[in-house]
Amino acid sequence: MFIELTIKELKELLSTPSDTLKVVGADKCLLCYVEKVQETIMDWPEEAKQFWATDPEYLAWKKRDRERVDWELKTYGHSSFEFSPWDNRYHMQDFPNPELEKGTYVAYFTTVPLEKQWGDDWDDAPYEHNAGIPYDDITYGKDENGKTHIESREDFIIYKVYFTPKHDYVRMPEDYGFGGNSPFCVDDINKGAVAWLFNGDCGIQGGTTLPEFLKIIEEGF
Repeated sequence: MFIELTIKELKELLSTPSDTLKVVGADKCLLCYVEKVQETIMDWPEEAKQFWATDPEYLAWKKRDRERVDWELKTYGHSSFEFSPWDNRYHMQDFPNPELEKGTYVAYFTTVPLEKQWGDDWDDAPYEHNAGIPYDDITYGKDENGKTHIESREDFIIYKVYFTPKHDYVRMPEDYGFGGNSPFCVDDINKGAVAWLFNGDCGIQGGTTLPEFLKIIEEGF
């Protein structure tokens, strides 16, 4: 489960810990992933959403497609059919990302040991073109040969903290690329190969705790 926080909300949470945070321990919530918030998102215009919510012909078409999916599920046990817009009169567009109001970066803090935290393609470089955000329902371990394997499938909490650096110069591992690609995978970064964030004066490493992170940000990172 992901719990979203702004820096202000994180400060309040650490000053008055929730029952969950008391159990986990703020010093055991460790930085495991950082990403920039995209400036824009793709979405349908409001005119399209209004049309699809009210147009009788479109609603009838959608009802027929739902009946088709239900029939395939009942008959075959699965359905590969996907709903799509009724016609091409509308097109998806770029819109300002509302998440930017919370911050320009997102830092993810896991509540499981860092070596057990994993995500999609966390062992593939360059991470910026391969890796996904952290899993919140799977933990990993190593077998006797050092091979990664699924250890458990239980939900746990990931704190997702939005923030905006005060420093003008902020770099991430993806900024140290060669020919457009960095040499790092997420696993490398979390093992200390490079800081997740660097501003010329200090870096924020994988494994940084929530209290440590708040202190660094408030000191002017």
